[in-house]
Amino acid sequence: MTDLTPTLSKALNSAISAYKSGNLVGAEQLCQQIVAARQDVLDALHLLALVQSLLGKKETAVASFDGALRVRPDHAEALSNLGLTLHELTIWRNRWGATAYSALSRSGPMGSKKHDLFGVARTLSPQFGGVNNILARWILEAP
Repeated sequence: MTDLTPTLSKALNSAISAYKSGNLVGAEQLCQQIVAARQDVLDALHLLALVQSLLGKKETAVASFDGALRVRPDHAEALSNLGLTLHELTIWRNRWGATAYSALSRSGPMGSKKHDLFGVARTLSPQFGGVNNILARWILEAP
């Protein structure tokens, strides 16, 4: 990691403290401020990705892990955590898909499957992190 200004160093330490104390939203906000100022701060990018993943923002976390790996492609923790996040995202999508299919199959004829799925997504999304944009994109891009 390159040298940090005292201000960014203090912000990073505050973000780490927030993360350790369970204040994930605070840690995320601090990391976003650091990354906005400098996109080469590996620790801030990695922590941001971890926090986003814990907050259920899996696709955003993947992008942040990618940012960390652009800074240091051989960062073992970022690679491992990226793999875990991608795995969790796949499990989440599969679990949501099974739940949606189950709900739709009980509701009679499906009609336009994508629109039906979108309606179910809006209904079920609070159970799965409230990520309507991810669900919408996934449903509308599905074959």
